[in-house]
Amino acid sequence: MTAEQMRIRPRRGLFWYGIHGIEMVVAAMGVGCRRVQATTHDSVDVVVMQWADGRVATYRGLRKGHNQFGGVVHREKGARLIDYANTKRPPAACMLEAIVRSLSAGKPDVPVVQTLEIVRIVCAANQSRETGQPVTL
Repeated sequence: MTAEQMRIRPRRGLFWYGIHGIEMVVAAMGVGCRRVQATTHDSVDVVVMQWADGRVATYRGLRKGHNQFGGVVHREKGARLIDYANTKRPPAACMLEAIVRSLSAGKPDVPVVQTLEIVRIVCAANQSRETGQPVTL
């Protein structure tokens, strides 16, 4: 997806709460997503992302039911559950600290290239939700 295509896409869909799950995916997988396919239903969005090196990540965002937030990272030697419901501090407090730290230091905690990757994936997922087709980045 080109920068121009990203600019003209309306800010909706996964830009609401879904972006936070995609942030987690990019933090774990890094940049380099090449293909995004999204499926949507009244109660859920599912996004499958493929990297050039063959790695695959999925995101599932529920609109009904529980409001727990987390993920599972699968690696060659095992899996790790990330459960924000069981953290000692609320995620919003950590985010606010990072914002203050970034403003004080004059540079973001999250590299710009990573932030742009998150936006590219969300734009592609929103496009795929609308068309039902995969989007190549």
